[in-house]
Amino acid sequence: MEVMEQERVAVSYKSADIKQAIMKGIIALTTYTKKNKYRLIVGVLTEVELDPFDLTTKFTVNIEAALDKSSKKTKKGIYNRLRGINGKITLKKVNTFLHFINTKVLKDANLPKHRFVVTDREERIQISRENWVEARNAADTALKLYKETKADFYKVQKG
Repeated sequence: MEVMEQERVAVSYKSADIKQAIMKGIIALTTYTKKNKYRLIVGVLTEVELDPFDLTTKFTVNIEAALDKSSKKTKKGIYNRLRGINGKITLKKVNTFLHFINTKVLKDANLPKHRFVVTDREERIQISRENWVEARNAADTALKLYKETKADFYKVQKG
């Protein structure tokens, strides 16, 4: 039986290399979110148009200086989140990456929170599915109660 080994990728902890990797990650996540028509929410509830270059400039203003001050653990965290984005990208991974950059790397309280949310249509679909599941569960409960009440009432007694 052969054991498959994962190929290890050499990781550089230099600020310039990490900044370049972050830029590639931001470009990848913006193309993913544009393809799926997700909405970018900045701050509390301010919806903005998605422009990848605008997003990259917001995050790269002082990122290299922030990376110089960052610990090795923070840099490893960046690579872990980037690995998630470079693999099978999901909305949760995108938002986790943006949150990590905001809180752990930039550490700027004045920088508004950036996150992506689903489209209006997808949100309506999710709500209608929740309603349908609740109705289905109520119908299943009513059917079980009916069967318990009926039990063998209508069965023909031989005697």
